[in-house]
Amino acid sequence: GVQLAKRAFGAAHVITAASGEENIALMRRLGADVVVDYKVSDVFDATPDDSVDIVFDNYGAKGEADKAMRVIRPGGTYLLLPGGGGGTLSKHPKPGVTQVNFGYTNSSGHEQLDLLRGFFDDGKLAPHVFATFPLERAAEAYATSKSGVVVGKVAVGPGP
Repeated sequence: GVQLAKRAFGAAHVITAASGEENIALMRRLGADVVVDYKVSDVFDATPDDSVDIVFDNYGAKGEADKAMRVIRPGGTYLLLPGGGGGTLSKHPKPGVTQVNFGYTNSSGHEQLDLLRGFFDDGKLAPHVFATFPLERAAEAYATSKSGVVVGKVAVGPGP
């Protein structure tokens, strides 16, 4: 998300949350201007009212959408990629804020993937792979991804 905002879409200022020195440093290398350590401070508490155009919530904890409304400018957008947090779109959105739940998107086309591929081909996005596993070790890859130590992504592919 940080790379997309900064490198692909040209965001002037990117704020993100991470924890741990290694993760915070990675977010800065990927283009974040401000990294809030979420174990020390909530990203929305550390962000002024009406100061951002887009919030991209890639976890979806309960209540986050409502907390985010305060920091989004009217005319801005709240993007939710629901995950394990049980969160939803705000039931009380700020007037003028658009909400999008990517959990409800249509995945039958490939246009969005083609757009992302173009960003990778143009060098605007770069993968950060923590570990790569062959397909026969997919269970180990899954366990690694859930271990809480992964910085970046775990890849599974064919071959040794």
